[in-house]
This record gives sequence, structure tokens and C-alpha cells, in this order.
Amino acid sequence: MNTIIKYLGICACIALYFSPPIKCGNNNPEAQRVLQSLNAKSLSKARVYKILIDAEQEVECFRTFNIIEPKPTFEARKSKKKDIISEAMDEGEKDLAAYLKANGGGSMNEFDAAYARFYLEYQAWKSARFNVIYVVTNHKNNTDCSILGAVTGFSSQDAQQQNKVDIRNIYTPKELDSMKWTGMVPGALSDELKRIIFRLDAEEITTLPTKLSRKQIDELERSRLAHAVEGNAKDIQIFSIPHEQFQLIHASLVPSIPSMSAEANASKKKDIIMEGVDEGEADIAMYIKLNGGSQMNNSDREFERYYRMLQKYTDNTFESAYVVTNKKSSSMKILGLLLSGVCIPPTKIADCLHKPKKTLLAKECSMTKAASHEYSLLDFLNKLIADSTCKNVYP
Repeated sequence: MNTIIKYLGICACIALYFSPPIKCGNNNPEAQRVLQSLNAKSLSKARVYKILIDAEQEVECFRTFNIIEPKPTFEARKSKKKDIISEAMDEGEKDLAAYLKANGGGSMNEFDAAYARFYLEYQAWKSARFNVIYVVTNHKNNTDCSILGAVTGFSSQDAQQQNKVDIRNIYTPKELDSMKWTGMVPGALSDELKRIIFRLDAEEITTLPTKLSRKQIDELERSRLAHAVEGNAKDIQIFSIPHEQFQLIHASLVPSIPSMSAEANASKKKDIIMEGVDEGEADIAMYIKLNGGSQMNNSDREFERYYRMLQKYTDNTFESAYVVTNKKSSSMKILGLLLSGVCIPPTKIADCLHKPKKTLLAKECSMTKAASHEYSLLDFLNKLIADSTCKNVYP
């Protein structure tokens, strides 16, 4: 099935490349290309929406589209000729056995054959995966629309840093109705796509300039705040937070540091488990086997669980925080919160403000409960500013 999808995608790309553009409104070439791919009878009033798929959405989205990343079997992992087999298959070689012999790889064995089968599935998966969904609609009013079709694509940047989208697959309204979405609100995929559009979580690209999604607008604001000091912004001010109040903010945003249980500490495979987790391995038991280790026991599993929690804590923790506000003294408003690393001498505050580890918008602070309090983190920050508890550090 995945192989069929691959070749349908290739055919679609070739057809789109040589197709004449459709003329519509204020032309947006990206939208025209999507409209052309659907080949619908009437597209004069169609709207085109672009939904970017991030890492958090990818698993659920791929499950809905039945695009499951294949995993190599134990036999496939034991092949010693993975690189040369992958190279041959990427070049389109049909006779792998002959290719291996001609290039000094020797004879194929059962492990090589198992790896070749895996790599064929991997190629099909790679050709089917996508990171953008285009949805074409016919709007009846501001609360209802009909979906004319959807197109998946893979967006990347070329050597000139220009965005390039490869069309992968085309879906009819009937297919979208039959596909099951199992996210927060289960049901037909077509209904979920409509919800995304009416929540303003999709960018409308029908015309130029495009209408950005809420997430894109948030990311622009996040970037503006993160680079405000670097860009010598004149319309903001920044306040540092005293240590005691910082502790509450940290507790509100970061889970407590995990502690290692006695059972986890008893593991004899700590080094190889940490190595596997650090390299992004999902199956640590298999990783240990392939690297000459023995079967995992309960202590090893407990240590893996502890180390993954510790890694999550390390990724999310921060050592200093700064409140960003507008510069109007009569109606001061919090814009966001900059979370940075250690900011004690000899590190200058300006350096911490130049490179925050993470930036939270005011609305994200409003949705976060302040630790040990009944109100939000934003309310807590507003109280600190109103009580003049924080020190102005910029400008």
C-alpha cells in the first residue's frame, strides 16, 4: 500500500510541475498549485488553508493517515551491510546480490535480506510522510464550510533557503469523511479539519498576503520578545525577579527534580542505558542486546524510567526569569516571560536577555496555575510588578 502511495505522489508531482496555473483573485502560486492538483470543476470561490504539522501532532496525524514508521527486525539489525544495501536501494538497484558482489560486499545472507525488506518499507514511509496539509474549502458562512479536498506535502528549504513543498498525496471529501481522527475530539477527519480552520489554527493562503494562523502570530510575537534586547527595542521594558519569587515561578513551570530509587540505583547497565536514551533510542532493551548486553531486568527498567524523567527535567529547567512589559507607565501590560540560564557574575544580564532558553507569552502565563496559589502565573507576575518587587534591567 505504501509503495502505491509513493508512486501516486511522484505522478502527482510530475503532473503539477507541467500543469498551467489557475487564475484566481490575487494570485498566490502556492495556493494555485494546490487548487490545480484537485482538478475540481468550480474553484472560483475556493479558499485554501495551510496546516503545519509539528512534532506533537505528528504521531496522531500519521496514525490517522495510516503512515506508520517501520522498525527493523532483530534479524535486520544484525546485517553488517546496512550502508551498502541502503546506498544500492537509494540508487534504484534491482539486483542487490549482484551489486554487493560487484562492490566488495560479498554474498547476501538472511540478515541482509531482512534489512533490504525493512529498507524498502522505510523508503515507502519516507515518501509518504508529510509536514503540511492543505485544505480546500467552499465557505457557506463564517461558521460553516464544505471541504472540496485535501493535499499533503513535505516542506523543506533548498540551497538558497527558499521554502519548497513536494506534493505527496491528494484526498477527496469522501476519503476525508471515512478517515477516523482519534484526537481530543474523536470523529471524522473532515470534521477535525473544519475545527482547525474555524479555530483560526490554519493559515489561509488563498491570496497574498496570507492570513496567518494564531500559532504563527504567537511565534512572531515570541521571536520579537526573545530578540527585543538584541534588536535594541524601544517599546518594551524588562524586570528581573527576586530569588524567592523566582522559586515559585520555577515550581509552576518545571516538574520537581526526579530522585533515583534504590531499585534504579541497583542497575548494572546505567552507562549503556544513558547512552541509548541520549541517542534517541526508543527501544532500550533492543539497543542493549545489539551492543552486547544481556536482558534488561526490573532495576534496568527503573533506571531507564528515572533517566528519561531526569532528561525531561533538564530540558525544561531554567535558572533565571525576566518579565517583559510594554513601556506605558499609565497602563503597564505584561507581554511575556523570558526564561534563561545562570545569570550571576561574570555573566552579564544583557547576555541572558540576548539568548533566553524559552519565551512564554502572557496568554500562556494566564493558562498556568501559580504553584501553591489559586490564581494564575500571570496574576502573580502582575502583582510583583504592581508591588515594585522586580528590578528594572532594561532599558
